[in-house]
Order: sequence, then C-alpha cells, then structure tokens
Amino acid sequence: MKINQITIILISILAPVGFLHISNYEKELYISTAILFILLIFFRKYFFESDEENFKEIKIFNSKIFYFLILFFLLITQNRYLNLETITWDVSSYLVASNEIKLGNIPLESQWESKGPLTIYIYYLLSKITFSNYVFFKLLNDLILFTTIIITFAIFKKLDQRLLIRLLGCFFLVSVFSIHWFVSEFTEFYCLPLIALANYVFYSDKSFKNQLIGLLFGLSFLINQGSILLIFPLLLMLLKESSSTSIFFKTLRDLLLTFSIPNIFFLLLYFRKGILNIYLANYIQIPLGYTGENASSFYELRVFLREISYINIFTYLFIVTMLFIYFINLLKDKNFKLNNFYNLINLNILFSLFYYFLAGHNFYHHLIYFLYFFSFLVIKVDKKSQIFLISSIVFLSSSMAFITTYNSAIKNLSNLTKTYNEYPLKQLAQEIDGNFSGHYEVLALDFVLVLHYLDKTNYSYIVHPTNHFQKYITDELIRLNKIKENNIVYLLSKKPDVIICNTMSIDAGGKVISTDPGDYGEDVKEESNHFCDINNFQKDYFQLDTSLYRIDSNLNYYYDPYKEMNVFIKNESSN
Repeated sequence: MKINQITIILISILAPVGFLHISNYEKELYISTAILFILLIFFRKYFFESDEENFKEIKIFNSKIFYFLILFFLLITQNRYLNLETITWDVSSYLVASNEIKLGNIPLESQWESKGPLTIYIYYLLSKITFSNYVFFKLLNDLILFTTIIITFAIFKKLDQRLLIRLLGCFFLVSVFSIHWFVSEFTEFYCLPLIALANYVFYSDKSFKNQLIGLLFGLSFLINQGSILLIFPLLLMLLKESSSTSIFFKTLRDLLLTFSIPNIFFLLLYFRKGILNIYLANYIQIPLGYTGENASSFYELRVFLREISYINIFTYLFIVTMLFIYFINLLKDKNFKLNNFYNLINLNILFSLFYYFLAGHNFYHHLIYFLYFFSFLVIKVDKKSQIFLISSIVFLSSSMAFITTYNSAIKNLSNLTKTYNEYPLKQLAQEIDGNFSGHYEVLALDFVLVLHYLDKTNYSYIVHPTNHFQKYITDELIRLNKIKENNIVYLLSKKPDVIICNTMSIDAGGKVISTDPGDYGEDVKEESNHFCDINNFQKDYFQLDTSLYRIDSNLNYYYDPYKEMNVFIKNESSN
C-alpha cells in the first residue's frame, strides 16, 4: 500500500475522532460522523473507484494462536467489572429460579421466570459445576462466549478464505461484547452457540443438516422463546435453494421433526406434572403481553450508537463505516439485482433487528443477535483500501477495549477469593443467615441475589422484582391460580421470616419513582405510609442496618442514591 493511501486512511479515522474530542457542540457526534462520510466520498478514488485487484489472503498466524489470543482477550475484556456484584438483575433472578431444581421441582413449578425451562436447567448446571460460587459462575459463562467465537471463526472460514477477514469479524465481536450491557450470562449468549452452529451446518454438505438445524433451534427455543425468529432466514434460504416445492416441504418436514423432539419432551413433562397451562402461558399469552408493550424505535437505536461512541469511539466508527461502505458498494454495483440481496447474511441481520423491535423494550441486550450477524458484513468488502480502513478501525477498537479493561480485570482475576468475598449481598446473606439456626423463608422483592447465596427459593412465586407489577404477567398468573389478587400484600400478611424490599429508586428514564408495593411506579409522596417501612413491621420484626452494603461500590454498576435496602428479620417471639 502506498504511503499516500495510508495518510488518507489516517485522516479518515482521526479527523472525525479529533472533532469529537475537541468540540463541545451538542450535535458533535452527528457532525463527526458526517465528516467521516464526507472524507470517504472525497477520497472515493481510493475507497470506491480504484481498479486495484481484490484483497488477497495475508498470512499472519495460525488458528491455534488465534484461539489462545481470543481467549486471553475475552478473559480481560469480560472481567473489568467482575468486582461488581450486579450489572443486571435478570441474572440474579435466573439463578434464584434455578434453586427450585435442587428441590426436585421443574422450572415454573414453584418459581416463575419468563425464559424457557432450559435456561433454568443451564443456570442450575453451571451453578452446580462452579459450587454455587458466583465469581466462578461468571467466568464459566465467558467460556460459552468463547465457544461462540470459535464457531463464528469456522463460519467465516467457510465463507471467506482470507484470514484477516475472519480476524476482523471475531475481534469486532469481542470488542463490542466487552461493553457492560452485554454480560455473558444473558440468555441470548446461551442461544448464540446453537444459532451459530445451525448457520455453520447450513453451509456444510452433511446429508442430515436439516435435521440438525431443527434440533439446534428446538433447544434454542427452550432457552429463549424469541430466538425462534432466527430460524426464518435459514428457512427462506432453504426455500430459495430448493429445486421444487415438494423438496422444500420435505426439508421443512425433516427440520420440524427434530425441532419438535425436545419441545414435545417438555410438553409431556409439564403435562405429567399437571402444570401444562403455566408452560403454555409462558410461551404464548405472556410473551404476547410483553411484545404488546412495544416501546422500541429507530430513535433508540440512535441513542444506542451514541452511547457506544462514548464508551469506545472506534467500535462506533466500525459500525457506521461498515454500513456506509456496504451501501455505497451496493449502489455502485452495475450488475446489482434485488435477488443479490437475498442471502443468509442479510436475512440474519434483518431478522435479528426485527427481534429487537418485536421485544419492544429498548433493552440493549436485545441487540446481541444483531451485533453478532452484523460482524459478517465484513465479508462483503473486497477492495484493499476498504479492508485496510476497516482493519485499522477494528485494531483501534480492540486496543481501546483491551487497554481500558486490563488493569481492572487483572486486579479482579488475580485474587478471585477476595473479589468474591467483597460482594456486599453475599455479606448481607451471611448476616441474615446468622440470625437463624434452622429453616427460614425469605420474601425478596428486591436484591434477590441474596437468595442465591442462601441457597433458597423466593417466598413469592414471582422472582424478578419488576414482574410483580407488570399487569400482563400478574393477570395471567392470577387467572392460573398461581398468585393472589394484591399478591404482595397477601404475602406480607403471611409474615415470612425475612422481608427484603425498598420504597423508591431511579427508573430507566432517570426519574425517582416509588418501588413500594403500595404505589409502585408512581411519584414518590413525602411522608406517606409505605408498606416497606419498619413502622408496619416493628411489632413482629427488627430491621438490619444495611447502610454499608447499600453504598458499597461493588454492589451495582448503576449506583442509585435513592434506592433503599430494607431488610426485616422476624422476632423470635413472633415465631
């Protein structure tokens, strides 16, 4: 590559980044992005109109070195926040729900969580393997993400023989998934190895590939119901490749047969237990209620990209640059036909984006599938100048992710026992347990991770704190006689041995709202009578001093100065 081309690439990257850092203008990100696009168009001779030959393979290092490098990179970038006990309370809820397996129950029998039953079994298995050590549990989940990257590398190898292309796609994934929104314990990351493997099988010549694809998606569906959307790109490609309608329906029959096997097994299991109605509600009525609260929008995607730019500007630049180059290349293709757009990479991106909008709650972990399949766009870039531009951005993105996480990750990993023992809810659990010599029950309306440390299920059928107040959930569970009307008030009247709750917190929009069972979600009223108040319990309970746990820097990623941590212990005289 000539020196002037290197200069052009440096200008194209550093000019928008430099503007972003020196400007105080409100719309600086949009302007810096516009600068990037203007420079790419200005230098179109190098990026889009050059007649240079397509980029060839560059021998850098072999696959074994790549696997080691990716594993090391993952362990560093995934564990910057290992010292933080809670980043998302979804993980805490799934862990608690998995405790019912130890009691000989099946998922949904005594604890309700929204995900498929296989999620609960996976959490139970991983927790058992790690001896219920939460730090080891987190580290083991990093290996699941590592498995996904290895499968992804194999897919890239089937699609493109250029080693550099495979490296770019995989290192982008590792960089973007190092962001705290994408902790590796999310159910999407349990589905990804299965979905990735199904895509790998699609590109293979195995005679039983349709049956294997069906089985993989059957298992994925039992982890996360929404993941079924990602089977449609494969079905559409199988339809495209079928020489006749009869062949396609034979393919569909084979796929549905193996998809059905694990699902029929669970249907029979729940039928035998007499709770098939709960299982069906968890797969039909409640998901419909969840998607019915649609709040996702393209504006929120802009917010998402803006937030990424604050965390890692080069990850942001990769996304917008890749999109810009991809669409310009499409527009410049004189032989382009709409049918050319009909390929598995594009379909996966479209359906994974549809998954985000169908989920409808603007949670960034709903974009995990989209980011995963987005990485495959790099295959569609051929020109040397474009590849070197993208390579430079991915190198800078990966370097920034590694550098910003290294010190914290090494500190956390160098003494895992210390990291684990400094978790404040673990310490709180030990203090609670010290007040009892025998069996006791805990109603946790918040900070449910305490139940994991105590090896207990929740006194409430519902585990996740916010699910107690989501009408599309509670109405269905009331209809099925799994909870009562005014369920929390009813549970409090039963006087469980321990009550954990709070009265207020900051919501997703930054507003302070009531989280008290009596007026959840409303404005906080001064001097109002709260359910979660010692004045309501002082005859039967005493309150622990949790002030040190509450302000502990290791408690949460998002510090909430308003959120209380009320823990009430039943007096012995009340037993």
